[in-house]
Amino acid sequence: MRQKLLRKLGYLVSEKTWLMFGIIIVITLVLGFLASKLEMSMNMTNILPEGDPMVKEFNYIFKEFNGASNVFIVVEGEYDDMINFAEDIPPKIKNLGKWIEENDNGKILKQHNLAKEKVKAGKIEAINGYFSRVDFKQPVDFIENHGLMLIKSSKLKNIQDIFTDPNLLPFLTNLNNSLEKEYIQSEDKLSTMQKQRSAVQFLDGIESFTDYTKEAIYSDEYNNSLGKKAARSMAIGNSYMVSPDRSMLIIMATPNFNIMEMDYVMPAVNGLEKFVKTEAKKYDVQAGLTGGVPLARDEMASASEDSMLLTILALVAVLIIFIVTFRMISAPFFALINLIIGIIWAMGVSWFLVDSLNMMTVMMAVILIGLGIDFSIHIISVYTELVNKGTAPKSAIIETLEKVGTGIITGGLTTSTAFLTLTIARSAGLKEFGLVNGVGLIVIMIATLIILPTILMIREKFRSKINLTYKKNRDISYATVGNIANSFFTKWKISLISLLIITLGFGYMITKVTMDYNYLNMEPKGLESIKLNDKIIDKFNMSADMTMMTAKSLNENYELTKKAKEKSSISFVESISDFLPMKEEQLKRMPKLKLIQNTMKNKSIKSTINKDDWQKIKSELFRLEANIIEIQDMAFMGGQDMVDKKATRLVGTREEPMKGNLTSFISRLEFKKNDFKKASLFNLDFAKEYKSLVLHMSNSSQIQIDDLPEIIKDKYISKNGDRYLLTVYPKGNVWDIEYLEIFTKDVFDITRSVSGTPPMFYYLMEIIGKDGRRASLLTIAVVFLFLWLDFKSFKKALIAMVPLFIGIIWMVGTMGIFGIQITLLNIMAIPLIIGIGIDDGVHILHRYKIEGEENTRKVYSSTGKAIIITSLTTMLSFGSLVFAIYRGFGSMGLALFIGVGMCLLATILVLPAILGIGFRNKK
Repeated sequence: MRQKLLRKLGYLVSEKTWLMFGIIIVITLVLGFLASKLEMSMNMTNILPEGDPMVKEFNYIFKEFNGASNVFIVVEGEYDDMINFAEDIPPKIKNLGKWIEENDNGKILKQHNLAKEKVKAGKIEAINGYFSRVDFKQPVDFIENHGLMLIKSSKLKNIQDIFTDPNLLPFLTNLNNSLEKEYIQSEDKLSTMQKQRSAVQFLDGIESFTDYTKEAIYSDEYNNSLGKKAARSMAIGNSYMVSPDRSMLIIMATPNFNIMEMDYVMPAVNGLEKFVKTEAKKYDVQAGLTGGVPLARDEMASASEDSMLLTILALVAVLIIFIVTFRMISAPFFALINLIIGIIWAMGVSWFLVDSLNMMTVMMAVILIGLGIDFSIHIISVYTELVNKGTAPKSAIIETLEKVGTGIITGGLTTSTAFLTLTIARSAGLKEFGLVNGVGLIVIMIATLIILPTILMIREKFRSKINLTYKKNRDISYATVGNIANSFFTKWKISLISLLIITLGFGYMITKVTMDYNYLNMEPKGLESIKLNDKIIDKFNMSADMTMMTAKSLNENYELTKKAKEKSSISFVESISDFLPMKEEQLKRMPKLKLIQNTMKNKSIKSTINKDDWQKIKSELFRLEANIIEIQDMAFMGGQDMVDKKATRLVGTREEPMKGNLTSFISRLEFKKNDFKKASLFNLDFAKEYKSLVLHMSNSSQIQIDDLPEIIKDKYISKNGDRYLLTVYPKGNVWDIEYLEIFTKDVFDITRSVSGTPPMFYYLMEIIGKDGRRASLLTIAVVFLFLWLDFKSFKKALIAMVPLFIGIIWMVGTMGIFGIQITLLNIMAIPLIIGIGIDDGVHILHRYKIEGEENTRKVYSSTGKAIIITSLTTMLSFGSLVFAIYRGFGSMGLALFIGVGMCLLATILVLPAILGIGFRNKK
């Protein structure tokens, strides 16, 4: 049946050449138009299973909340410079589009204008500016009116004395009492991340208080604003998102677009990055971007560059191999033209199959170049042999299709089957990877059987017009390969023993292969977004790779928040419960707040500080220093680095105590008359401001949801008002597999209704591992069944599989020898090699059917030449992935390069030895 169809196709191509050419042009134009409509998306949600709860949760959060994803603007520099920068840039970020139009005339402006054009054309939804909100500090006005109601009852019990007297001496006494109750005498001490963060905030307030007090007393002229600042630092704390060592500040910009909407991601992130770096110079600070959205930008940019660059590299590599091996120029160019048209056809058909190319399918062109060129090589190899032996071109093209067409179809279908078995995967990424490459390869196979013979016939028509002829009886086969194969065929016993020993050696090295679970090792090297995320982890003891979850009621929100705050792997939790405590909790706190308010109301402010007061103040400062040293020791012993580092800023170290600003301040305290005067003025300003703040903050009225400012409701309450958002920040690096596993299990223990990069990635690893194993086993079964039907012989099907299995053992063993780790992407090479590696054996066995088993030398000299060239071109195509900016593609390309090479070696060395057994038995 296939032979008849191939003969008919050969006749049409040779006799109706121009008609076939016209049909090819029309199909190419139509499918080329469809291929141009294919888009890319590098978001992880696109490769998770369709309908997965995490994806649903992500989409819901984006739709209902304006805080679904954040761009982290990381600022480094002097503390005051960072604060000035943070205060000034938010309004400008909200008008980023206007800034781009006024300050850029290059790539960013083009991306910006392209997005506007797509909005006008109705291709994408319009958005109101790139960023809806910019958060850089706490909602101070709300805290000033309700601050003490937000403190947990247990903590308020320990620290309430701080809020009972505004005068400096009793304030310091109460501060020490509270520190001792809350952190030193308490059983919990620094047992949780929340306790540690609370301690850092407390110590940060003391640091600011110390700095302002020192400046007020030791400056030449007294500044009455310093007392007010000191009071605010103790009552409200540092409202900015500043690291404990005050060297880094974070600003969070919330986009109006989804992380998957690359039409907005590219101009918004590129524009914001240029903007913050330009503005940072004015404030003498450094600024950069990190978080999921900038990382998505980086992936998209590198994938776009890789896609074009690697496709060109693969095509050039194929062309060079062709020219060198065939020693001619025209045929290789025709094969390249055929391949390009075939890929256009494949990409056009893919438009019907997938919505967009994801991080796994984006390299389909490179993969199809490496695999699709095989068909052309087999046709050109046999065709050139025939015409060089004197066969007429028309007869040669028909005979070529008869000789290699069956092998091409079998090989193409088996390789496609390997890809298509991936469609059983739960992961949408693997499923689409298998679908577009499997169908794409079939399309290229069909295209090659039609296009290349047509192009060759057109070439012959032009050659005949200018009377060009072939050199007759020229042997262009690979006699050396034939001799090697024949040697293994005739000396099969010693060959098999030697090959078995080699295979056992490779098998042992498989045990040395390890898994690289770090997703960031697949990202481009030197990305600023990754470096800044690492800095955030170091400075804040948290990662920008946040996880989100939603609650259907306030009670559920309180319960989830409580659970999350108890988990040791979680750095901190943002939720509406931070600003809206449970009604029962508020009722418990009301009597304490009323008592604080009444006590503070009745306290008078002391106008002067005498020598006795000054001595007592100094004693309390010494006591404060001792308390902080004790907290520092507890933190050091408990491994709570964040608290330890913060305490060190106040009291230094045992070796260098004067590095602490509190210790150095105490050492300078003297009893000068002028100091008393400044201290009195400072006490007056501090006490007035502190008393006013506490009276407002001790407001005992119940906080209702309507009392919350819009900036809080907008962030934590869904647009339809029925869900509440919680954002959980990991304590460590989620790309460390051991930590990721702990964090994900903690998150899943809270609720399964979560979304975010960490749980998605962990879940994806599990799915891909299971999918890869299932796909590999199914591929083996389907390929074997297909070969059995094709050869109509169980034995021949089994023989065809042997070089494949040996090749895979050699491949993984080689990875063990060179220390190449298995990654999330290169693990897909295993099922692919099953489909790709079988081709060589299939072509050899099909040629054996025609030539006979006794003609091993002839089979390997002719078809062996073709499989060597096809394997080399495939290896170089995949090898080009090593030059990818996105390192995940490089790891996959290297694994495929090794796999194809090892399967080729096994076909040349192992297959003839096995065939030698059968031939001797027949004799």
